[in-house]
Amino acid sequence: MESSNHHKSLFYKGVYFGLPFVLIGFILFHFSIITLHVMPINPISIALEPEINAYTGSLFRQNWHLFSPEPVTENDVVYMKVKTKSNQESDWIDITTPFILANHKNYLSPLNRIMRIPSTAVNEMHGEEELINRYKKKIYELNKEQESEKILKRVSEYQQKNSKDTRLLLYRFVFSTAARSFSPDDIQSINVRVVTEEPVPYSQRKNPNYERKKTYEELGWEKFTPVLNW
Repeated sequence: MESSNHHKSLFYKGVYFGLPFVLIGFILFHFSIITLHVMPINPISIALEPEINAYTGSLFRQNWHLFSPEPVTENDVVYMKVKTKSNQESDWIDITTPFILANHKNYLSPLNRIMRIPSTAVNEMHGEEELINRYKKKIYELNKEQESEKILKRVSEYQQKNSKDTRLLLYRFVFSTAARSFSPDDIQSINVRVVTEEPVPYSQRKNPNYERKKTYEELGWEKFTPVLNW
């Protein structure tokens, strides 16, 4: 009996003294991974990219622009065009604004997370490309030609994979949205358009006739693939 109590006492002491170290270790690990995930692209984040995405991908979908000294100052609106199996095409359908309006009615609804998927994907597509180009330029300035080629090869591989994954994420979201408005059995393919719109300057906030500059980017037709609805 005394031996049993002694072992229990040792166990509780081990938990009491060991748990804080475990928690501290987890916190340090967690915030190290999150820091690498949200900070600008760098050699460490490129080398650990598979591990970082495996940890953050299922819970987080945000890029470093949220913490950037030069945050995103444009509004991106995603449109879809649906082609049926009878080759009929729909008009361009805004799938961003309805989510935003619905989310404004209830900020605690699941829509708050869902609506971030297309905007984050577009931000990553635009923001990462600009950042990587700046990164490549800096590498040329700081490294010898031979060393630069090795690093740039790795950067290009990262860029291609990230672009592919981001595009896949965006189209999967559009496929799911389209299936809520059209019969999935009747959808042949879907085209995606991203409209980038400059915000209204503060000085023009009371001018109802102010026209915001818009740019259009079509991502092309993709064969429809049924996915789980959100």
